[in-house]
Amino acid sequence: MAKATLYAHFKSKDELVLAYLRQADEKWRRMLRDAAAAAGDDPREQLIAMFDAIAPSGDSEQFRGCAFINSASESLPGTPVHLATVAHKKSVREWATQLATAAGAPAPALLARQLTVLLDGAMSAASLEPAPEVVSAARQAARTLVKAACP
Repeated sequence: MAKATLYAHFKSKDELVLAYLRQADEKWRRMLRDAAAAAGDDPREQLIAMFDAIAPSGDSEQFRGCAFINSASESLPGTPVHLATVAHKKSVREWATQLATAAGAPAPALLARQLTVLLDGAMSAASLEPAPEVVSAARQAARTLVKAACP
């Protein structure tokens, strides 16, 4: 697509990136919810199953990791793109905190932080290595964390 066409629809590169991030946010959060729901009603299993959301994207040769982390690495703190990334990560962590609370974790915010850090690392690894291996390793680590946090 020619630059002129892009700028006919978007006033700046940041507006284009923000539009992409809005779409990526909706898609990623839907994939997380779908993966969790596929695990059934147990919130502990849902916390572990959220790692299955990586598999469909990670199997693609075009997968380059987390769009939000990638965008944040190329934006300055405080800019609209960086703030959109922070807001996305916060919303995913809040959702994971709700699941951790439902799972009975005495420190649900801590468990959610641990799992979302692991999720971000797994997405980075899946951009470099076969996704099934990465997802399997991440699920095993998540299961250990959830088991320790939700006796």
